[in-house]
Amino acid sequence: KAASTGELLYFFLKINKISLDKKKADYIYSSIIFDTGMFKNKNTTKIIFEIAKECVKKGVSPNEVYNKLYSQNNIDDIVLKGNILSKAEFISGISAIYVLLKYDISEKLKNCGSIVDVESELLSVKKADICIVVKENEPGIYKFGFRSKNKNILPVAEKFGGGGHKLACGFTIDLKNGSYDNFFDKIIKEIQNIK
Repeated sequence: KAASTGELLYFFLKINKISLDKKKADYIYSSIIFDTGMFKNKNTTKIIFEIAKECVKKGVSPNEVYNKLYSQNNIDDIVLKGNILSKAEFISGISAIYVLLKYDISEKLKNCGSIVDVESELLSVKKADICIVVKENEPGIYKFGFRSKNKNILPVAEKFGGGGHKLACGFTIDLKNGSYDNFFDKIIKEIQNIK
């Protein structure tokens, strides 16, 4: 199983005897950095480091890639991120940190890259094993995103028609004719049933 789209691309190039130039290496390295959470996620392997090393040999600057991916926020992005983090709640029964981003906040996020950073920040909470970020993309339409430090949460997403992998997954659901609170209680029960 590949840890990153960049890993897949690297081996595609290698198998098809396509040379790795700096431009391709930049894309591969960027993908690896993003998909492994800057080498912090559990999917980071020895192979990932070897590919990253090959990319650096081709002229990739880790600092430049980091700055392009993560140092592009403006002051409004930072204020929005603070607003989102201030709404986070800890759910002790499932060791999860949770935030609901209502439609007005979700609209502001469309032109902002901070949401990925928010998930990392939330999952960094000491006692949190799971991060749940729910975005109301349209009134009554909710996108549930799950991240986990080590619990397989994929079955929860799959139960509601979603997908992903065991440590990062999600689904979208239409609750225009239902109760968000009642549905969220179902999610909590599903997470409690994770072995």
